[in-house]
Amino acid sequence: AIPEALRPYAAEQLDAANPEAVHVNHAAHARYFTQFLAGYAAALRGGAQVAALAAIDNDLENVRAAWQWATAQADEPSLEAGTEALFRFYEMRSLFSEGAAAFAAIPETVSPLLRARALGRYGRFCQRLGQPEQAQQLLQQSLAIAHAQHAAVDAAFAHNSLGYTPWSQGEYALARTHYEESLRLYRKLDDASGCAQVLNNLAILPQAQIETAALLQESLHLTQQIGDLWGEARVLNNLGIVAANRDEAQARYEACVTICRAIGDRFLLTHPLINLGHERRRCGEFAAAHAFYAESLAICRDIGYQQGAERCLAHLAITAHNQGDDETAVHHSEQGLTVAQALGDQRGMGLLWYTLGVIALEGGDGETAVTHFQQSLDTFRLAGDSQGEAWPLLGLSRCALAQGALTAAQAQGQASLAIFRGVHDTMGAAQASLVLADRAMAAGDLATAQVYLQEVLDTVVT
Repeated sequence: AIPEALRPYAAEQLDAANPEAVHVNHAAHARYFTQFLAGYAAALRGGAQVAALAAIDNDLENVRAAWQWATAQADEPSLEAGTEALFRFYEMRSLFSEGAAAFAAIPETVSPLLRARALGRYGRFCQRLGQPEQAQQLLQQSLAIAHAQHAAVDAAFAHNSLGYTPWSQGEYALARTHYEESLRLYRKLDDASGCAQVLNNLAILPQAQIETAALLQESLHLTQQIGDLWGEARVLNNLGIVAANRDEAQARYEACVTICRAIGDRFLLTHPLINLGHERRRCGEFAAAHAFYAESLAICRDIGYQQGAERCLAHLAITAHNQGDDETAVHHSEQGLTVAQALGDQRGMGLLWYTLGVIALEGGDGETAVTHFQQSLDTFRLAGDSQGEAWPLLGLSRCALAQGALTAAQAQGQASLAIFRGVHDTMGAAQASLVLADRAMAAGDLATAQVYLQEVLDTVVT
């Protein structure tokens, strides 16, 4: 028997002595395990996702070796066989860095259709890793090839993915254009899984709540129809956001968490954890809220989800402020701002400047609050995010009211309220109405104050 320490050396010598046999063996291994992946593609779309993920997990080292060989050799049959399942595995398990590397490694010399799929998947992972410019470039390249090849399914994938970055940057009209074209293509293909994903994405765009609910219900129906637990979890999180009451919202979020933990999707898990934190913070349970936000932050950092980490830091900052710890609140905000600036995330920067403004205002530093709210407003305007402008305008209205500048308070408050109403943000509108009611009372206009307060009550009741 060959001693353990000498086995790697012996294997190298055997490989060198018979390179053709080595090539044949590696090729056979690659073909076997990419076909193994292909065998789970349908299950990963729906029906047996947890079992399929576990099976791939059990042979992941073989899958990695097979993919590495196939990309190095430009083995198109193997790459075509494994692409769909490997992409879904990496996405559902939040292995974004590994996924990006795997699809970036597919050579440019492969067939146009395979190239389009590689670019599209690589672009999706770049989005998750906080690389929006590179992601959009890759996805546009994928879309161009898909159009040239008349590949509707690849065009649908690209359009759905291309909608994400403009949505995250407040360019809602552009996001809607991509999502609606993706949905049109998926409906034409009778692709229930694709339709469900896009419907869920369309649902988070600004619109009347009745439209949002209809989109989410259709998406939920499709995911349940095909047994797509992963897709169902995404819909449940959004259904929690638009739930009629807090009990329903919490139940939706907890159901989403359960599925995420079963599947192992840590990226998706960060979202209901944040939302559960919001629910606890609204109830004044700040320690519980902190625990949810902190767990989400740890996951974001572990999987490289920088934009998520930035959002968690903003929520931790507000929670620390609620607990009377403004030193920690400012520290978290500044950490988040550093991440947002590194990403070039204008919307994130706007939210964090706003957070710093709230901390300063409620800490009695009106001058600093005005500076931060103005920085927030300027940032949102630079990004072209008109919806985002509502919050710093509201903050500036509060500052003006505190300074007795009633005309400015009214103008900024009404501008904020108009934006909130335009995007159907009822809670934001309620906060703006409350500030405007305070302004009206300060001006001695009790009739106008009563109108605004009634709007607040109507929002709370509904």
